[in-house]
Amino acid sequence: CSGVMLNWAAGPIFKTYPWSVHLDECTAKLGFRPDRFTGEGDETRIWLRSDTCSGISDAGHAECTPCRRISDGKQIETMETRAKNAPPHTPYQYLSHAQLVSMLQKFADEKNTLQLKILSLTRQVGRTSKRLSDHKRLLMALATHDIPRLHHLIRLAIKQGAGIDEILWRIEDAAKRLYHVKSFTDSEKKFMR
Repeated sequence: CSGVMLNWAAGPIFKTYPWSVHLDECTAKLGFRPDRFTGEGDETRIWLRSDTCSGISDAGHAECTPCRRISDGKQIETMETRAKNAPPHTPYQYLSHAQLVSMLQKFADEKNTLQLKILSLTRQVGRTSKRLSDHKRLLMALATHDIPRLHHLIRLAIKQGAGIDEILWRIEDAAKRLYHVKSFTDSEKKFMR
């Protein structure tokens, strides 16, 4: 018995055939195994032999009955269909090398995307944390310093488009008596009239 040649239409046999289905740990027992290869490159053909091969071909055939049943069986058709388009829930052991490489590339791309999202979120959290810290510093500055005309200082800073850091700097300087609001008091305004 020479075994039976597999007519594999899913593509190059070394890329698209699910080799791991023949491993001992595979739960599906196919009843056949690869026997030999003929041809080269994309024209490579695989020959299969039944687990119950008698070794003697039947009269008028090049193979025995158990080997002939391999090509008639539903298993080869199922494997070929899965090699062309495997459902997403297919166990890894039933996937071809090309499908596993494609899946690995997809996971690597997804990992990179998630890492970029994490980096972006980390930076966003850092900026938000700094803003929160600045606002807490502003509250502490307002609560601990008795600065004359503080509302004028803050109103002017906001009018000038100053950020929280600039407002804090002005409050700290005013607390040290280094910064003075450039406006007039009511008595100064009356005096100028």
